[in-house]
Amino acid sequence: VAGAGAARAERTRQEHRELRLDAMKAVRTVLQSLHGSIVAPIAVRTVSAGGGDDKDSATAGRTVSTGGSDKDLNGTGPPSTVNIDTNGNSNSNSTLVQVFDSKKRRREEEARVILRFNQKPSSGISYAGQCGHIDPDDAVDVAQYLLKMKDSFEKTQIGEYLGREPDYQGGFALKVLHAYVDQLNFAGMVFDDAIRFYLSGFRLPGEAQKIDRIMEKFAERYSLQNPTVFVNADVAFILAFSIIMLNTDLHNPSIKEERRMTKEGFIRNNRGISDGGDLPEEFLTAIFDRIRENAISLKEDDEARERTGEGKEEGASTLSPSVLNPSAFFSNHYVEMDRTRETNFQKERDQIVRNTESLLKRKKRHHHPSKAPSASFGAAASRSSVKFVRTEDSGLQDEYVSPMFEVTWAPALAVFSTAMESANGTAG
Repeated sequence: VAGAGAARAERTRQEHRELRLDAMKAVRTVLQSLHGSIVAPIAVRTVSAGGGDDKDSATAGRTVSTGGSDKDLNGTGPPSTVNIDTNGNSNSNSTLVQVFDSKKRRREEEARVILRFNQKPSSGISYAGQCGHIDPDDAVDVAQYLLKMKDSFEKTQIGEYLGREPDYQGGFALKVLHAYVDQLNFAGMVFDDAIRFYLSGFRLPGEAQKIDRIMEKFAERYSLQNPTVFVNADVAFILAFSIIMLNTDLHNPSIKEERRMTKEGFIRNNRGISDGGDLPEEFLTAIFDRIRENAISLKEDDEARERTGEGKEEGASTLSPSVLNPSAFFSNHYVEMDRTRETNFQKERDQIVRNTESLLKRKKRHHHPSKAPSASFGAAASRSSVKFVRTEDSGLQDEYVSPMFEVTWAPALAVFSTAMESANGTAG
């Protein structure tokens, strides 16, 4: 029995050793590819932009496919190609490198737009215009951009911008508000569900005048698309404001239970608003019941409460007053908490990257100047029958290799560290 146990232990050790070796080989191959993309040549060189020799002239006048995705940046369109003229020069409309560069640049620009918008909405919109993402002087274009980026922008800032004064920026912000609402479709929607949908894209500002402007345009749009629900847009506006106050009254934990609005009180408050008449009682009762069962709130607030253990199953009494205060959708300390955590994480990550980069640069300077890494690496690559792409062969630049290194350096370090620790003091 003891001998069988020892044999199993030896087999397990051997299997683990082989697994570690396979992992090391995989990591080494990844690192070789990154290194080879800069210094290791390939046998078949791509068409030189300078052109001039017989090999280059043979390809002149032809269109060479890049062999990548058959879609453009928007996901549709013809395959990416490189047009080569009679001089051997490549006129690329959408090469793979250019596509990658364009997407990378777009993401970086959008990140800066988000940062500027969250600090000052007008600054973010102006910068998006400078980057060519939108026409900053076209209210419709700006409104569509706000809708597209509503999950990226701070919803508090979106609401603040949409609720700006009529004379702000010469009335441009008000035009954006109108264009924003005109992009939404409320046809056939229940009135309070339309309010939920409308307020899902931004957080209402705290000033009553801003709320008036935002909800007045909503009432106008809803009445236009649902002409049989109310006699005019004023009725929709008054009821919408009343529903917001009801939502606050029913779900604000700072209000005592005996002081909360009752169904009878809600119906009484909305008497005579329909051009001197009353709205159907069953209509108001249904609205009251839905608001009581399901508070109007942003999904970000709901998710934040769930992450902090303040879900609905714990009851409304555990909710922080800053989550459902009288503004109902206004300020939220969870947003600030998330922003702080994200900022601290980014700072720590940047510091790790800077330290690693500094260490690698110091190691590189310590190498002997007469050493020829490209030649030695080329020999190693040829022995293993592995070919890599150089920057000068493919049109790649260091900026494309750097993101790959950022992704692989930490796992590579972890693998090597584990392997070295496991093999410490052992032979093989």
